[in-house]
Amino acid sequence: MPNWLHYDLTALARLDVADPTARTEQWQGRPALRLEGGFALLRDLEVADALVEIDLGVDPGNAYPGLAFRGAGPDTIELLYCQPHTSGQWDALQYDPVFHGSNTWQVFHGPGCQAAATVPSGSWLTLQVELRGPTATARILGDGSPPLVVPRLAHGSDSGRLGVWTFRPAYFSELRLRPLEPSTRPIPAPVSPLPPDLVTEWQLEGHGPVRVEPNGTLNLNRYIPTSADPAVLKREFTVGPEGKVELRFGFSDEVCLRVDGAEVFSGTHRFTGFSSREARGYIEPDTNRISLGLTPGRHELTVELAAREPFGWGIALGGVRCGPRQEKAGAARM
Repeated sequence: MPNWLHYDLTALARLDVADPTARTEQWQGRPALRLEGGFALLRDLEVADALVEIDLGVDPGNAYPGLAFRGAGPDTIELLYCQPHTSGQWDALQYDPVFHGSNTWQVFHGPGCQAAATVPSGSWLTLQVELRGPTATARILGDGSPPLVVPRLAHGSDSGRLGVWTFRPAYFSELRLRPLEPSTRPIPAPVSPLPPDLVTEWQLEGHGPVRVEPNGTLNLNRYIPTSADPAVLKREFTVGPEGKVELRFGFSDEVCLRVDGAEVFSGTHRFTGFSSREARGYIEPDTNRISLGLTPGRHELTVELAAREPFGWGIALGGVRCGPRQEKAGAARM
């Protein structure tokens, strides 16, 4: 088995740093790289399958320090990080792919994206991540909690850049890397089939067809940069003889729904804090329900969706029948 490769994260000459506040200082008895918000990627290094360990720490308070991996650069990269301020809760470990420079944890949540862990503040800890093919496994060394297993990495890259990332101040000391034999595991299928009445393909104005992630959420960040100007999505659907439709949907951040040009819903759904799961602003298809009485036949649904925060931009919507074209489209394959 290959030996560990050691990378001193205080050696700034070996890093590409995307954080203007980056500096080295002593923390808890060790030289440390201090970042307040951004990346430090190892220079001239592409990593595929590997076991990676990072020594990191935070002062008491909110922080999100962790590993950046399988990336082309800071705007397109995968993140696995820990949250000491939610230690013991369901999201103490978080998987968060970055698209067009935007984090997307409001899209990627639940089993396979989050796990409970004990994450201490005020002392050094070690985050370990195993990268094998399309999967990643993360744990805090010494913590007895089950690891976070990501069965299907969102970018689908076999290799890429490697380094550290944080939002809010954190300290990093050393990164250790042990290459692993390339994985031959096939890309896993979604854990469960999507509901048959879920819209899995939309027409994005100015772009073309766009498809949902395997979890059923349309991740607009995958296709276009975050924008305060609304993205416009359209989809035709069929109403049966009963003339009734119940739309079930969740979204982020501001939405207006129209059927045949008439507004049927508008609202805002964003991160508001850590008081509850609902306050996180996750996109979930059953957050909202509206009942409509429509004439039988074809109708057009229009969604105007604006982004107000960089945590996930999209919609998950069910309750309509979109016909054969919808059934063939299926979920995104990456």
